Amino acid sequence: MIWSKIIRNPGRDGLLCGIAVGTKRFLPDEIQRRERRADRAVAHVAEHTKDAVRTDRIFIRYLEIPETVGFAEVSRYLALISPGRRTRIGRFLFDRERLTSLFAELLLRVMLTETMGMDEADIAFCEGSSGKPFLARGAAGEPAQGTDVQFSLSHSGRQVAAAVCRQSVGLDLETLRSCDLHIADRFFLPEESRYIRGAENPDEAFFYIWTRKEAYIKKTGEGLSRDLRSFSVLRDDPPRFCWQTCRTGTAVISVCADSISEERVSVTRTDCREVLAHFESAIC
Repeated sequence: MIWSKIIRNPGRDGLLCGIAVGTKRFLPDEIQRRERRADRAVAHVAEHTKDAVRTDRIFIRYLEIPETVGFAEVSRYLALISPGRRTRIGRFLFDRERLTSLFAELLLRVMLTETMGMDEADIAFCEGSSGKPFLARGAAGEPAQGTDVQFSLSHSGRQVAAAVCRQSVGLDLETLRSCDLHIADRFFLPEESRYIRGAENPDEAFFYIWTRKEAYIKKTGEGLSRDLRSFSVLRDDPPRFCWQTCRTGTAVISVCADSISEERVSVTRTDCREVLAHFESAIC
């Protein structure tokens, strides 16, 4: 996994980060110049422990579901997830969508108990006014707020990722694949489209831009109702948010939050069998 380095912006208390591929950076020239002035790496990969529950860390776990795992094999775990997700899974036409949606909530529940110290019995979900999912709080089932535990989920192909923390957060994962540059021309700002076309690897550059935009609109809860051309992820626009982006080998992951400080993002790869093993006692 390769994390970007910090790019300090003297005009704000935030970070703007770029993705590193080996020793090569696919960043605009002006950002590369700023990056060279950075002196420390952003990411600190740490074990997820309950001791971290009161820190301002952002915890990310991701997994890949092997081709050998079919939905029929794990369908019994549907009994452990929320009624709303079970209903959505029942509407999907393909097993891959059913699998990734099921594992997304299972992975989230593992993180909420193991990382954030929650009791399984206390985990319930609701939606905000914009449809963004939250943990329910209190008897009224109101959405989590402020420093309550918050989360974001993403999946692409057979890969799933989840982020948990104590601030509003948006996460996006995209499996690396060939991209259609006309999509960039249609949905991205001209400067972002030029950046992609000028990159050494346009496919990686495309998903660097795409995941950052998706992470932002998931954090705000606006979804695709927000025009992706209304903000840039190559400069401080919008200025109140910070991003970090990493490549896991076969995917690009971006996270967006109000504050992402040094050594406060932890990324861990998890085996899907370990996630299932967490619930064995409940299934038996």
